Parts: sequence; structure tokens; C-alpha cells
Amino acid sequence: MKGIIYRSYHIVGVAHLNEKSGYWLPRVRVLWTDAGREQKHELDGPPNRFRTKDEAEDYAVMMGENWIDKKNPVP
Repeated sequence: MKGIIYRSYHIVGVAHLNEKSGYWLPRVRVLWTDAGREQKHELDGPPNRFRTKDEAEDYAVMMGENWIDKKNPVP
């Protein structure tokens, strides 16, 4: 599991092994507070691309950053 703070959002990237295929599935959870309420958004990445857990977790964090950037573009 890898976690970072990015633009006031907490990104948690995890990877789950698909034992049949041997590939790691990246999954990200983005957490933030809006008007005093906790919010979250979860995304799954491509299922048959990552041979290592670290690669999948790094990709998951990148997915979270990209989602935040699209939600809140910098002027």
C-alpha cells in the first residue's frame, strides 16, 4: 500500500494479486473533505498489465493524481 497527500487529497494506492493470471490489479482510493464531510472515490486500473506489486501501486497513485487533476484543473 502506498499513500500520499496530493493537492489536499489523500491518495491510497493498493494492489491485489490475481492468482489465476499472476498479474497485479491496481486500485486507488481518493479521500478528501468537502463542507466538513468525508468524501471518497475509488478506481480500478487495468487487470493484466503489472507483474509486480510496486508497479501496480505506483500506477494506482498516478491514477489518483490524474483523477484529481481532471476534477480540479489548475488555471
